Amino acid sequence: MQKLSIAVLITVLTTFTVSCKKESQQTLIHNIGDFYQGGIVFYLDDTGEHGLVCAVSDQSYGAEWGCLPTLVTSAKGISIGTGDQNTLDIIGTCTSGDIAAAICNNLTLNDYGDWFLPSKDELNAIHQNLDVINSASKANGGEMIQRTNYWTSSSSGGDTAWVQNMDSGGSQYNNKVDESNHVRAIRAF
Repeated sequence: MQKLSIAVLITVLTTFTVSCKKESQQTLIHNIGDFYQGGIVFYLDDTGEHGLVCAVSDQSYGAEWGCLPTLVTSAKGISIGTGDQNTLDIIGTCTSGDIAAAICNNLTLNDYGDWFLPSKDELNAIHQNLDVINSASKANGGEMIQRTNYWTSSSSGGDTAWVQNMDSGGSQYNNKVDESNHVRAIRAF
């Protein structure tokens, strides 16, 4: 009788272990607008497992991009995936703590400290999902993205950088780096 009980117990434990391993190997698939890892998902890669989130609130309503007369010439990435390096390039040249890139780089929000200023294409992805992001931001205690200009981390020349107007047209254009614009940080997951 004891041998049968031990065999049953081993079978049950083996089944439980295999079941737990299968559950831990499942991948999390995200959706645009999900609140995840400290922000609102606004971009996903082809797998749906990795992407970008934006903060639920603005970090500044009027920050400068650069630190004239010093020119930042290395932050030229415009595509998705270049905002983080652009941010590092900007703060590597401009040591002022109140510029847009430094505000994002120094941010700790919802237990995450790896925020950065979005590139031109990253900010455009936010604009393309603006209604979903605004709804999710409000639902998670944040604020809507304003229908005004936001800095990107993408330089467009020595003393200009790209901004995105978040109105319905969503135009992007060059602005002098000593102008003041809104800032919303993002992070990768």
